[in-house]
Amino acid sequence: MAKSAAKSTHEHFPVGVGKEEGRRSLRAVVGLILGPALMIATLVAPLPLTREQHFLAGVLAFALTYWISEALPIAVTSLLVLALCVVFDIPPRAPDSVRAPGEIVFAEFFSPTLFLLIGGLLIAQSMIKYQLSRRIALRVLAVPGIARSTYGTVLVLGALGAAMASVVDNGAVAAMLLPVAVGLNDALAPRIRARLPEDQRDRRLRFTAALMLMTAYGPTVGALMTPVGDASNLIGRNFIEAEVGIRISFGQWMVIATPIVILLMAVLSVVVLAFNKPEVKEIPGAGRLVRSEHRRLGSPSWGEKNTLIAFGVAICLWLLPPVVGLIAGRGSSAHQLVIDRMPPEVAAILAAGLLFILPIDWRRRTFTMTWGDAMKIDWGTVLLMGTGLMLGKLMARTGLAQLIGEFLTARGGDNTMVVYLLIAATAILMSEMTSNLSSIGIILPIIPAVIAAGNGDVVTAGLIATFATKYGFMLPISTSANAIVYASGQLPITKMVRTGLFVDVSAVFVIVVGVTVMTNFVSVT
Repeated sequence: MAKSAAKSTHEHFPVGVGKEEGRRSLRAVVGLILGPALMIATLVAPLPLTREQHFLAGVLAFALTYWISEALPIAVTSLLVLALCVVFDIPPRAPDSVRAPGEIVFAEFFSPTLFLLIGGLLIAQSMIKYQLSRRIALRVLAVPGIARSTYGTVLVLGALGAAMASVVDNGAVAAMLLPVAVGLNDALAPRIRARLPEDQRDRRLRFTAALMLMTAYGPTVGALMTPVGDASNLIGRNFIEAEVGIRISFGQWMVIATPIVILLMAVLSVVVLAFNKPEVKEIPGAGRLVRSEHRRLGSPSWGEKNTLIAFGVAICLWLLPPVVGLIAGRGSSAHQLVIDRMPPEVAAILAAGLLFILPIDWRRRTFTMTWGDAMKIDWGTVLLMGTGLMLGKLMARTGLAQLIGEFLTARGGDNTMVVYLLIAATAILMSEMTSNLSSIGIILPIIPAVIAAGNGDVVTAGLIATFATKYGFMLPISTSANAIVYASGQLPITKMVRTGLFVDVSAVFVIVVGVTVMTNFVSVT
């Protein structure tokens, strides 16, 4: 009965019992009161802000408090934030504009990233429906030694995501790997629970949290490895080249970035496993279980085959721009055409659309996916991501993000290393609240002035800012990979916030030290 009541009020996550559920309830009650209180306190505080910036700061205080505390369902908070932005008339408008604030706010809500998320979730749902994710997971577990070690399973999945994201959009990689992670968890979690004391078998597993976090974080870290790993990499590289009059080749970028990615993955792995230590190190008999479960699956069904076709189409379309760039040359008309016409979000939607076209039984007009299946994905997370993107755009348009960035980076004085650390910290802070592209657009323009005051190097500072804008790990709105994994319902937001905070802090130091050392080692001319 206690479990049923808990589930009815909080359906988003697998339900725990006892102290954990009590802490969550207390946190929600505190957040329910604290959110409006912080918003009012921010609005009445004598801050040196414009009207729009002041109201937006108050809404941000409310939103972050409610999201982190889960005072209300995440989706409900997202809708309230949209409404508050309209009520407070936050969007800046030209004097002759006739657009109502609602038109602007809800227009800002939509973003290409949102449709990448939707396409990825639809493919993931089909994989789960037909157990293709379970089949793939069992194949991964069949690698000698992987299934037996919970630590090895977590680390291998993170490393796989990092490697893939060096050439494929990190959100797309997370969408690919999420069903695999869910399948791995479904296969191993029962064995882990069986080894726990009976009174602990109903609680959330730390192994599950570690697996999901690495699924989100691995692709985000790996996107740094090449210039084409993320659009913000290209923007940062172009800024440095234009500002200093140098050229950073593909090879130079990789020589600088690869050691930093390896070090970040090592730090990331330590932090994730320290805060989410799997309940057991080894699972005796896991190899036999994997072989037995794989045999039970039998031959692939038509649903699995069709889902694999759609999945393969998505991967091919996601890989198309870099492949065309290698063949026809980066910046060629063919390369630019593919970039314009086949961005990751379009590829995801086209591939997901195939699921509603490919038949299971043509005579009965039965197709791989129905809208009833699509309704089972977490649309609340879509609302969360859209609201986060909207807030990021409003922060840029009102100038609040620029103001925060200038204030923080100006604290460095004439100490070069302090300036670098503040640039990295500011970039990561911005990326928690807005997209990578918005973050880098805010940080890069102020770097020359900041460096002039601190006697630093524009190349080093530009690379630090570019690298750091990808490392917002605390919130589902920080990256599309975070949002996609959060949508699985396997990971409470408190786990993401707590683990992500320490990953963020670690990343500041790793990026600053790594970039400083590597730019001295690699001659960029």
